[in-house]
Amino acid sequence: MLEFSIFGYFAASTLYVILSILLLTSWRGRLQGALLVCATLVSVLWAAGNGYSLGIDLLYRYQLFAIEAVKNIFLCLFLLRLLDTTDSRTDSQADSPPGLQAPLKANSNIGFGEPSSARNNTFQRLKPTVVTLGAAIILFSLYPSLGSFIAPLTKSDPRVLMMMAFNIIGLLLIEQLYRNTRPEQRWAIRYLCVGLGTLFVYDFMMYAKAALFGTLDEQLWNARGMINTAVIPMLTISIARNPKWSGDLFVSRKVIFHSTALVGTGVYLLLMATTGYYIREFGGSWGEIGQIAFITASILLLIVLLSSGQIRAAVKVFFNKHFFSYKYEYREEWIKLNRYLTSMDSQANEPITERCIHALADIVGSQSGHLWLIDENNDAQYQSSWPRPFENESIPTPRDHSLVNFLGHTQWVVEASEYFETPEMYTGLNLDNWQVSLPKLWLVVPLLHQEKLYGFITLNKPTVPRSINWEDHDLLKTVGIQLANHLVLLNTSEQLASAQQFEAYNRLSAFVVHDLKNLVAQLSMVVTNAEKHKTNPEFIDDAMDTLSHAVDKMSRLLSQLKKGDIERKPNRSVFLATIFDELCTQQKGMQPLLTCEIDNPKLAIRTDHDKLTAILGHLIQNAQEATEDEGTVKIVAYDKGTQIHIEVSDTGTGMSSSFIRNRLFKPFDTTKGNAGMGIGVFEAQQYVESHGGTIDVTSEVGKGTQFTLLLPAHPNTDIH
Repeated sequence: MLEFSIFGYFAASTLYVILSILLLTSWRGRLQGALLVCATLVSVLWAAGNGYSLGIDLLYRYQLFAIEAVKNIFLCLFLLRLLDTTDSRTDSQADSPPGLQAPLKANSNIGFGEPSSARNNTFQRLKPTVVTLGAAIILFSLYPSLGSFIAPLTKSDPRVLMMMAFNIIGLLLIEQLYRNTRPEQRWAIRYLCVGLGTLFVYDFMMYAKAALFGTLDEQLWNARGMINTAVIPMLTISIARNPKWSGDLFVSRKVIFHSTALVGTGVYLLLMATTGYYIREFGGSWGEIGQIAFITASILLLIVLLSSGQIRAAVKVFFNKHFFSYKYEYREEWIKLNRYLTSMDSQANEPITERCIHALADIVGSQSGHLWLIDENNDAQYQSSWPRPFENESIPTPRDHSLVNFLGHTQWVVEASEYFETPEMYTGLNLDNWQVSLPKLWLVVPLLHQEKLYGFITLNKPTVPRSINWEDHDLLKTVGIQLANHLVLLNTSEQLASAQQFEAYNRLSAFVVHDLKNLVAQLSMVVTNAEKHKTNPEFIDDAMDTLSHAVDKMSRLLSQLKKGDIERKPNRSVFLATIFDELCTQQKGMQPLLTCEIDNPKLAIRTDHDKLTAILGHLIQNAQEATEDEGTVKIVAYDKGTQIHIEVSDTGTGMSSSFIRNRLFKPFDTTKGNAGMGIGVFEAQQYVESHGGTIDVTSEVGKGTQFTLLLPAHPNTDIH
């Protein structure tokens, strides 16, 4: 057991030496890096000294308190420095005005979510405490006689109590560091906190037991070497994730992979041997045979696992994702991509399709690329190229669907070189024809929208060859999704703009047709009464007036339809009495006869004369059509101070409340069948609201309906 303890200390010493060399070769003059280097160098002496003392049993173990105190001083100062550096950066941001707070630098691995000047000042006061505590331990270790004066008072060696205080301070600093680190940044310090926290907790338990029983536990003391050996890899990972501590620490991926494979194999064999032992002991008469069969099968399984390319690749990807710094600064890449796609500078003159290719090519250093979009027949249609299009703006596109089907099914980023080297990885894919069309083909990146293939971008080989790994694949695929969303949004916007143009034209046509329908109804009344009143001079005069009005109205409507927009005349104050006279003349051929009432002949409203006449004419015609000939249709106007009320009422069939609420104001919803269009009331509502007014409807089935238009009143100046 003692040999195992000695081995643990010397193993820890060796690992501390390696870590110190890595830190020294990458140190760039930062204070936290210097403190960390000092801590690891002193840890080398501490571990080696403990191993040597156990080997020769000459050095009294309490004398090692001095070296351990120096190590703890540097570790605590290192943690305080991390708090100090981070808090200073955070406070400088918190003091900035809103909107001007600078974001944390992309390579800053620790950040706090709130200003912490008070906390910063509190913990910085611990610096002299840490140094004083360490100096006292060193003094008592070099001069043990001094401790004899204090021991009767403390009932224990003062160095043990001070070591406990050191551990408490270390745990407090670790807790504060982890608690105040943003959740998304904790991955960078997680292993540091776990590793150092393990050391401080273990030492506290050991020294607490020594203070309680008056002597150190040899088993706990001897096991510290193995504890440190297990913790050092955690510290190494945190240092690699935080290059600002001491520079860009490089840890070979191959070393980590092969070391992990070796350790994993050892653990596997140990478990296999243990299981085999129990099979032999408790397997009865078949125990020995079962042990042999189990061990043989386990070895075969191990060989299969170690020789599996898929498992090795999965393990490598796992370590690359979780134990090493990322190849890209994703925040910067994302900001750059979105800024480029939406920029308004000179590059914005590029068509959006070329800009998408350019943005994707820049990520991996490609000098050119091409864009294809998938049509409704699942064919790849060439769209654009960057930086220059193909000759004749086209490219021969292979007619086979293997690439489209493969991308749609797997959603992979395809590497042409990997395809030709290991085609079995790309089952069902055939790039031979694409290689003919694109001899420099390098990558095919799918553009996915809602988990469906919208298109793809082919990138040509860069000038300087480079390798592509899982991180490039993930980033390219993610950017491809963003580009697909951007292209879909652009296409949808273009379709919407086109649809809006058609909608505006169709809406204009609907209003024109509605007005023409009313004119046809008036002319029909003239034709119907002509046989009976054709010898009546007054009828002839009224018929000519109606025809003249209809011709003028139709001429204006056709002109509006030809221009594709409604001619908007300037609003002017008009007498309502004039409009009422025109309405009575216009509708006098309809039954029941219209009754017009106005309380003030000089009552005026500021509007378009023809528009208001048409709106009121539609409401009156609807009322007449819904009322029996012996019924009543009436239009009334009166002044309410700041508003003018215009009421169109009838004693017709009426409407239900549900119809008024759900259908009345919906365009193209009519109860007249083919005889109506359902836009008269909708147009009236749009007109009233455009003038800042409201329209109210009261109706009762079988008793009639009343429309009330509430419009703002205007002085009767500039009368027309």
